[in-house]
Amino acid sequence: MIEVPGIFMKRIILIILFVISACDRRDSIPTGVPVSKSLLEYVNESYFLNLKTAPLALAYRNQNLSSGDTVNAISVIFMPAAYSAEYKYFETASANIDTLDFSLFNERSPTEDTLYNGYLSKFIRSATDKDIWCRITFETYFDLYISSAVIIKSSNYSTVYEPDLVNIDLSDGTHPFFSWTNDTIPGNNIYLQLISDASDNLISGTFTHDKYFQFYDLSNVIINISPTPPDPILEPYKTYKFILMGIGKNNWVNLISERYFTTR
Repeated sequence: MIEVPGIFMKRIILIILFVISACDRRDSIPTGVPVSKSLLEYVNESYFLNLKTAPLALAYRNQNLSSGDTVNAISVIFMPAAYSAEYKYFETASANIDTLDFSLFNERSPTEDTLYNGYLSKFIRSATDKDIWCRITFETYFDLYISSAVIIKSSNYSTVYEPDLVNIDLSDGTHPFFSWTNDTIPGNNIYLQLISDASDNLISGTFTHDKYFQFYDLSNVIINISPTPPDPILEPYKTYKFILMGIGKNNWVNLISERYFTTR
């Protein structure tokens, strides 16, 4: 009979107890029930996980998007890590707070949905009559991801939808050139470009400071969230959707433009 060293057996027992306690904790909050646990409490309870920053979190006000979202509701989109779970949404009671104080962010349970067949996710909450902050969290086996603080603006501030803003030059076949030099919305610090196919699969996701992007030239790309870098492709004579987001301070989307195009 093979003997298991005592210290090794203790490690096995500790791992089993860790898994059981994690499962109990994760099942303690019924789905859809409003909760008031603070982000600080959640972080303290998750002491066994490594803290990491979530790569993407943005908020915008819905208005006439082809996605069919409720007009005037707020969508908070984020990009989960692979094999992640336990998506949670936390928000503050007002905007005049220290965003680094996690005790001021309380968990809520807004509607959950996905984008691009699950590559991105989002929470949808009703409109608010005052500015507030939110953060998104999710877990992997070893890590707890926390997003940067995202401002949710009151009903007095809209996300502007300009479907005709983007010009698409298709002279280079499957390498279209997108430009939006006529953008006059103040406060846009960075632009997100999203290209998807007819099945709603995300082909390309890029951030630029410039008001132009050519697929798939990364020379002016500062952040790349594409599913298959470095070489996604567009097929000839196929129709795709292009979404542009102009993002201002504190991750609020000031501008959205959405257009379809067919490659040559």
